[in-house]
Amino acid sequence: MSLSRGFLLPPRGSINEAVIRRDSEIVNAILAGRVKSGTVTFATAATKAVTFTENEADALYHVTVTGNVNETFFVTAKATTGFTINSSNAASVAVVSWILVR
Repeated sequence: MSLSRGFLLPPRGSINEAVIRRDSEIVNAILAGRVKSGTVTFATAATKAVTFTENEADALYHVTVTGNVNETFFVTAKATTGFTINSSNAASVAVVSWILVR
């Protein structure tokens, strides 16, 4: 183990080191504002637009979605201003959470 910024780190090259470093990258991404998230509710529709309060620099971000019902959800129309969440149900009333990672 070694000491770095007041934290004990596992030996270099170990699986634990990789996990700690990856977790650190995620925390740094959140702190740097490269992660956004939200929730939308479908209003008897197959699509729901998500509009950002602050535009992204480009559309090269990743979005993950998950819903509260047994439907398939996917993302289209990624832009600097937002994206569209689609449902396999044309009359969806699902609540869908999303997270954007850059």
